[in-house]
Amino acid sequence: MNKFVVPNTEKIARELAVNSQMMVVIKRVLGLPLGSKLELVKSNFRYVFGLLNRDYSLGIRLLMEIEILMNRADLRKKQKLIFHNQILDMCLAVKNKMLINYFFGLTNKYNLTPVLATANGEMLVRMLSVVDYPDNLRVLPTGKEFSEKTKEVLKSAGIKIEKNEKF
Repeated sequence: MNKFVVPNTEKIARELAVNSQMMVVIKRVLGLPLGSKLELVKSNFRYVFGLLNRDYSLGIRLLMEIEILMNRADLRKKQKLIFHNQILDMCLAVKNKMLINYFFGLTNKYNLTPVLATANGEMLVRMLSVVDYPDNLRVLPTGKEFSEKTKEVLKSAGIKIEKNEKF
């Protein structure tokens, strides 16, 4: 599968070992080309106050968009954007539908196929019942396979289940 996972939690965790959260974001933004920096500012201007108030969902959204802009050429080839399973599973556990909607918005904006990677198929089904998900949504089971009932519900909703593989 041609895939790209956001946010890059492993790299961010390594950077957080030596830098503050704000420095991690600043360094990533400074590494962007000028056009991408302007696009990022334009895209996130309406979220400034939430970001300054350390809104978790907006912070993750910002990190995802920076990652997309940093790897835009590579993403054009891959076209599938996977929402990292650790972040998604936490999002499902606390019922944070806003973050899932932000992910869908970014995949729509950058014309990418959204893929939700999770080990929690049942929780995902419950979340998808209360959000507007795109027609091209894919789901990638991590760990064990989904139950037959979960697979049936997802397929009946028109959601394709990707082959379970390590990423």
